[in-house]
Amino acid sequence: MMEDKDLKAAWQGTPPPPTNQENIRKMMIANNHPVQQAIRKQLIIETLAFTGLLAVYYNIFDGHEKPLFANILLVAALLVAILHNIIGYRFSRQQVRGNNLQQSLTAAITKWRNYAIGSIASRAVTATCLLVFFTTIIQLTPVKTWLLVGAIVVCAGQLLLLIRLWVRRISQLKQATGYFKD
Repeated sequence: MMEDKDLKAAWQGTPPPPTNQENIRKMMIANNHPVQQAIRKQLIIETLAFTGLLAVYYNIFDGHEKPLFANILLVAALLVAILHNIIGYRFSRQQVRGNNLQQSLTAAITKWRNYAIGSIASRAVTATCLLVFFTTIIQLTPVKTWLLVGAIVVCAGQLLLLIRLWVRRISQLKQATGYFKD
C-alpha cells in the first residue's frame, strides 16, 4: 500500500500529456461543443425563416387587409424573435469567463438557462401573434374553429418539444462540464 507522500511524488513526477497548441488555441477562441454548434445552427435557420416571413407577409398573406394592430403585433413579434436569435448567436460565441473554473461553469449554465427561458417565451409570443394575425378577418365556422384548435394544439406541442430540447441541452452542458448543482 502506497503512502500519501509516495502517491504525491508519483503524481508530481508524471509528465503532462502532449498538447497541440493549435487545438488549445481553437478551444479558447470559440466554444466548439456540439450542443453549442447545434444551438447556433438552429438560431441561424430560425433567423432566416423569420426574416423571410417578415419580408413577404404583407403581400403573400394579405397584410394590407388585416387590421393595423394585427400587422403591428406580427411585425413586433417577428422582430423580437429575430433580435432574440441574434443575441443568442452572439451569446453562443462568447467565451466562458470567471475567477475560477467552477464560477465560470456556473455562470455559463445559468446564462444558458436564462436564455432558454427567453427563447421559449419568445417562441410562445411569436406563435400567438401569428395566430392572431391569421385569424383577425376570418369568420369562424365550426370547421375553421376546429382548424384553429388544431393549430393551437400544434403550436403547444412545438412549445413542449422546445422546452424538452432546452432541458436536454442544459443537461448535456451540465454533464459535459461536470456541473451537477441546481
